[in-house]
Amino acid sequence: MKKISRDTKKALLFNFAFAALFAFSLILTDFILEIFIPSYDVHFDGGFIAVLFVVGLALSFNKSRLFFFLFIIFIFSLQLVQVCSIVYFGYAISPADIHKIFDEFTDIKTAALAEIGSYWLVPLALFIPLGILILGFLSSKNRTLKIPFIFILVLLAFVPKIERATRRDIQFFFPSPIRYSFHNTINAFSFYVGREIWDDNRFRMPEDFYKPYAIKTDVAKAKNILFVVGESVNPSHLSLFGYDRETTPFLSSLKENDDFYYQEAISEGVATHSALVFLLNGVREPGNIAEIKSKTFNLFRLAKENGFKTFFISAQDAKTAYEIGDKYIDKIVTKEERALAFAKKRDMALLDILNEMDFGERNFIVVQLRTPHAPYAKNYDSGGEFDLFSGGNERIDTYDNAILFFDQVMKGLFGFFEKIEGEDNYFIFTSDHGQAFGENGFWGHNRLDINVAKVPFIFYCGEQNDGSCYQELKLPSLPSHYEIAELTGSLLGYQFVNENADNSTFFVHGNNFLSNYEFITYTKDENNITAQSSITLKEFIKKNDK
Repeated sequence: MKKISRDTKKALLFNFAFAALFAFSLILTDFILEIFIPSYDVHFDGGFIAVLFVVGLALSFNKSRLFFFLFIIFIFSLQLVQVCSIVYFGYAISPADIHKIFDEFTDIKTAALAEIGSYWLVPLALFIPLGILILGFLSSKNRTLKIPFIFILVLLAFVPKIERATRRDIQFFFPSPIRYSFHNTINAFSFYVGREIWDDNRFRMPEDFYKPYAIKTDVAKAKNILFVVGESVNPSHLSLFGYDRETTPFLSSLKENDDFYYQEAISEGVATHSALVFLLNGVREPGNIAEIKSKTFNLFRLAKENGFKTFFISAQDAKTAYEIGDKYIDKIVTKEERALAFAKKRDMALLDILNEMDFGERNFIVVQLRTPHAPYAKNYDSGGEFDLFSGGNERIDTYDNAILFFDQVMKGLFGFFEKIEGEDNYFIFTSDHGQAFGENGFWGHNRLDINVAKVPFIFYCGEQNDGSCYQELKLPSLPSHYEIAELTGSLLGYQFVNENADNSTFFVHGNNFLSNYEFITYTKDENNITAQSSITLKEFIKKNDK
């Protein structure tokens, strides 16, 4: 076997050094942004850094100086769009935002030039990493090994993401508030190239179709709010709501407590990413993306501006936090950051995280559960104390067992809540969406069906109250997610002013709310809901065009 020469080994060291410098340069932008933007907080992602290192290593073997400069100009141009969005708007771009760059280029250019001073951080966050990368390349270009046509391998590194975009929905490419900006950039532009640019389903809402939201300031009723968002919880499978299996022994034990209120509710979405966006932004109407973006009723924003410390703690991936108002959240913890803890303890790991938090005098805490998401049996240990129900339909048995574990998690969350000192503390629970069990031949969620939108609503005032708090708040019957957001806003010290609202008409939104998606309109009274057939946004606009 031929030995590797000393010069070859030395050259390879320069290849590896450049690869490390390449990876460092592309995440350095995020460290700079973290210094100057208090709400910007990315988490370490060793897997993505390894990918950058491999791409940088392939680039180090490239022989063409022209290709190198064209390549880094290309990726930093994409990053320019991303960083401008983060600096000016406070959030990373989504694939749907990219079209606006082309459709509204003149308006964007005019606005950017008028507020050019707001972008001072952009060159700092981009030119320093770019300068380091160029200096590294110039210093090592004659010292590294070269391989002909290696640039093809560099370009092929982006193909899997684009190919994936042709067969996956947009929610898998949503930006994450804790992910490196370049990772979000690759996802957004990959979906744009692979799907969005060819999509005939794209459209723009007519201007002034909806009246803008407004808020009235009121006195905050709450000192602390623990707002728990469940996952796939169907109220008809909770013994609290009369289910014949004892799936919620803890919650059922609270039924006689005067400060414990529970009611069936209707979600605003049949998928987590849509339901969470509409719920936490307090948005009601289909296609009202302007208010999702403006965050007028965003609960984190309202809490933050009224002196609350804000938290989002999730047992799910960070991409579910898309458009929930991350720039108004003081601390975000998601599944990626505590992967081992969640793998071992599942949703119980949320309690450990809560007990680690540095809370303020007033706090708005949103906790997102994972249990009982499918596959249901993954939510509890087979053969353990929660593996109780069997002998029937396996999917229903395992779902009911997962609900039993969910009840134990809720017990822990109530225990945490009761330890919060002082009065005016409120516990709110609802689920992102429900779950179907064979109705109309359908199982699971993600299907636009009013049955999938049925969720529980729990409201608890804490033991320090006198048993009348929820009567004073006039909680609605069969509340919608919008009404739950409205209630939470009132506790935070705000009154929603929505001139588009009809007190009896509400909506259940389908999956891709950024497109010409389908949704259900329903009306309700104190005891019943009446759902209409689903309709697309374009059909709705045509029908209601003013």
